[in-house]
Amino acid sequence: MQKHLASQLNDFEKKRNEFLVLLIQGDIHGAGQVYLSLFENIQTMEEIPEIIEKTIRQSQRIYNKFKEQIVESRQVDLIRANRNIRKILADTYKKYKDTPLYVGYNEWCEKSGLSEKQYRILAETVTLFQLSKGCGNFCRRCNEWALPGPVKHFTYDAVTRFTEDFFEAGNNAFVYYGSSDPLEWRHGDKTITDILKFLSRKKYNPLYGLLTKIPGKTEKVFMELLDMDADMAVSVTEKNRTAVLKIKNTTAKKINIQHDVDELEIPAGLDENFDDIKPSITDNYGVEITPEGAFIIIPAFTSGLNPTGQRRIPVTAGSNVFIKRKTGRDALAVEYFKPIECIGLNGRAFKADWLFDVQIENIMQDSGVDGPCPPGMMSIEEFFSTFEYNAVMSRKKLFKSVVKKLRTEIILQNRFNESRSSRYNRFKKRVLDYYEYTAIDSVKNMQKNAFSFFLSCVADYLKDKPAELEIIRWLRREDVKKYRDTYTDIFQANNLSVNSLINMDGLSAFSKFEILLFLLLENPFNPRINAFIIENPSMYDPEIDRFKKNPRTLTMHNNLSSKPFRLGQYRRISHFQGEKGIKHTVSS
Repeated sequence: MQKHLASQLNDFEKKRNEFLVLLIQGDIHGAGQVYLSLFENIQTMEEIPEIIEKTIRQSQRIYNKFKEQIVESRQVDLIRANRNIRKILADTYKKYKDTPLYVGYNEWCEKSGLSEKQYRILAETVTLFQLSKGCGNFCRRCNEWALPGPVKHFTYDAVTRFTEDFFEAGNNAFVYYGSSDPLEWRHGDKTITDILKFLSRKKYNPLYGLLTKIPGKTEKVFMELLDMDADMAVSVTEKNRTAVLKIKNTTAKKINIQHDVDELEIPAGLDENFDDIKPSITDNYGVEITPEGAFIIIPAFTSGLNPTGQRRIPVTAGSNVFIKRKTGRDALAVEYFKPIECIGLNGRAFKADWLFDVQIENIMQDSGVDGPCPPGMMSIEEFFSTFEYNAVMSRKKLFKSVVKKLRTEIILQNRFNESRSSRYNRFKKRVLDYYEYTAIDSVKNMQKNAFSFFLSCVADYLKDKPAELEIIRWLRREDVKKYRDTYTDIFQANNLSVNSLINMDGLSAFSKFEILLFLLLENPFNPRINAFIIENPSMYDPEIDRFKKNPRTLTMHNNLSSKPFRLGQYRRISHFQGEKGIKHTVSS
């Protein structure tokens, strides 16, 4: 089931991207052909999965953005297809509005096709447990693109059994939330209050409380939760603000209000313009479980590439890599442009040595500290600033105090019952690592390695993703123009090597990287950049958290593409099997 869903999702996302690109380019006829193909696919589906319907609705939003041009072009078939798609989705909602579907625990596990090992890691890494499909509020600016509903629920038995599994796996950092509202969950006469009573009986102590928008007809449940003194907050939007304030003013109970600030409402959902890049609105790495499957979640900037502010990768029977759970402030502290922490099927955590495609997309969209990064998240500009001369000199001044601190932490405080020789070796390694960051020549090499790693990832990504390339060109068009106007000589130079640009004075490391990135957007096969990557093969070393020279044989991972290809001293082999990370060791 999940493997088929992964394939479907890939197909619908591809059509959505192609549809957007053709409309941007003014090819209304070509866009119409893609949209008609999307409509034909929908017609053959007995049931439209939630994640697929979101992609369809995003395609409809793109249609509305370009509606004026479409109508002027008199593409009757395209206009009719859009009307028919709306009718199909509306009929689906009407069909299950009054008689919602229910999903049991055994049914879900059987359809997922996951092994015991996979499920055990899944339980450990779940951060979102979505009880229902669809949301009664259906907010215009929903960052989750929630569907109208609810039209499908987990059974009470499924909710409690999943919950037991999560806590037994040592996971109390999940929430009963997602593209639905927990107050709308129903099974017979059971409501969310019964789930909280279950938690209390089992003496489970969740890290997070409930978050609700108090959809219509859930006021009674909300008041029951207030009487229970439930750990709960109310998310306020322009749609529910009046109703929430009315309840707040008529009850003696304290109500925790969140998000009641207009500037926090990043345009998403039906207000998404597919025209620019906005901050990530997700502080969540891990797994989401819904009535229709499980998905690995990686935060993304909100744009035409990832309209929900995150990438969902379906978990299938072939998945062998999971993302280590990180939420809240821990998630914001993740350096998204570096390989992230994962968990293998052996249950062991490890730092990846590759980037997921969504991370590469984020790198290409990050315009700097004043760009799309939200507070608390390091931008790639900040990372590159650590290679600047002033930063190196500042670290050099701190060398003695850093050595003294390391001596206290490692040599004098034996927290791990290590032998003296082991502690000394660890101390020596840490000192040498820091010393390298205080030496100009060493830092220059580090910068070159980082450039090579990022540029090779970007080039690999762009070479077989023409639609995504055009979307990124569109999103960064103003930045490209600004750089081209400012650095005309560099862009027009045919014989300027990458090394010459890197060694150029008067330009920040980030500006140099942006120039090289824009040259790749112009031509992913740029011969000068390709030559630089071949001459400076680099890799990420998770042990020292640093980019370094890459040996001739390297283990690489890829998650989304299906073509094998060659670049530099290694071959990066990839398969599409539910967008999982697959590990290969090959040599050139």
